[in-house]
Amino acid sequence: PGCTSTYLIEEMAAYNSGHEWELVTFPSRQGDANQETAQLDAWWLPAEDTEAPRIVIVHGNNKNFNDWTVQLSAYMLRSMGFAVLVPNLRNHGSSGSEGDGSKVTWGWSYHLDVLGSWDYAVNDPHGKLGGTMHSWKVGLQGYGMGGFAAMVASGLEPNIPGVFLDSPIFDPKDLLLFSLRRILGPLAPAFVDIAWLLANKLA
Repeated sequence: PGCTSTYLIEEMAAYNSGHEWELVTFPSRQGDANQETAQLDAWWLPAEDTEAPRIVIVHGNNKNFNDWTVQLSAYMLRSMGFAVLVPNLRNHGSSGSEGDGSKVTWGWSYHLDVLGSWDYAVNDPHGKLGGTMHSWKVGLQGYGMGGFAAMVASGLEPNIPGVFLDSPIFDPKDLLLFSLRRILGPLAPAFVDIAWLLANKLA
């Protein structure tokens, strides 16, 4: 349509083709409730200045590190001088799986993937990011479920200096209610607590 433009897409493609990127791999942080440790893949998108602040951008549910939401944010941040790490959460994209890989675990383990990504961005254990970085220069950004995971991670890790959240799920029960409304219509609110109990028993 005449009211649209491909300028941003073309500009982003031109920028990415002229700047470095690397696929990196690292583990999630160890949980304290017997959660599985997952091997995570991530795009490392460096800034020209190795001392530039680093941002970990976390995708939403059923997305991955190539999704438009995180890639657009990465492009904008890089063009302003930030370095960016864009991980795949477990059971998403090319990262390792938990269990049979079919469950969306929300608050059970995704925050550990975010914390593992943040640890990697801070510590640079494989020497691929240009060296360690002060923790106060490594922030988080998350979308949807990734925003929820980033929110949980920031509550558990006091050294995370800042978090930008876009459409995070504040209360998972709200998501359950949304899903029940598609099945039960106006009766859904009456079944939220029962469905929540069942979900906790079966998960």
